[in-house]
Amino acid sequence: MTPQQQAKQASELLTLYREEYKKHTGHGPLLNIAKEKWAARDLIVSFGLEDCKRALSWYFKVNKRYDWKTFTYIADQCISESKSVEDDSLKRKKYRAIAKEWRDS
Repeated sequence: MTPQQQAKQASELLTLYREEYKKHTGHGPLLNIAKEKWAARDLIVSFGLEDCKRALSWYFKVNKRYDWKTFTYIADQCISESKSVEDDSLKRKKYRAIAKEWRDS
């Protein structure tokens, strides 16, 4: 991945963070974008853009403190938890279908 693509993806992740923050608090966050792009870039290199986006939306769903630095520190935990919740949801859906089929027969 080229540095330009990394910078574009980092901007995309930070934009998502700013939009979610504004949606939850009513005002925009105070961030040094030039500085935080490095953190966003490192997260994307480590975990991938889609996992970071999923973790960020999960972070805003379960947290009451929407701090960017906190997210960067616990991003790996957010990613693993969001994946486990998604896997659990899929398993429950499968089991409900099996139970419904059993009940109807």
